[in-house]
Amino acid sequence: VGVLICRDVLDVKLVEPPMLSLTNSFPVNYALTAAVLALAATALAHLLSLTTPRPRVFFGWIVGLVTVATMVLPFALEGSMKGKVCAALINMVIGLCIASLLSAVLSRTVVDAERSWQS
Repeated sequence: VGVLICRDVLDVKLVEPPMLSLTNSFPVNYALTAAVLALAATALAHLLSLTTPRPRVFFGWIVGLVTVATMVLPFALEGSMKGKVCAALINMVIGLCIASLLSAVLSRTVVDAERSWQS
């Protein structure tokens, strides 16, 4: 949706970050790349829930740092400043969505046995 808004409504040519190139459509490739990254984040959340004492904290930091890195990446690529800012904002929204949704899932799946009413 962000690609369509920036490109078609605001008439801004986005910089093209490294992404999966499965189709000839830029918005579809962007969405597919975001979906693959969301699946990778889900796998990370699962791994952290099995191996770390406070998985939500670790997950939040990792996803936060990856989100910041994806926001900075467009500024290292060739393109207009508008295109870089729009790409950074789209990447930020994607990162925030992944972080909030999977953090909520982690809060429901990781149970502290000592303080839980479920014990």
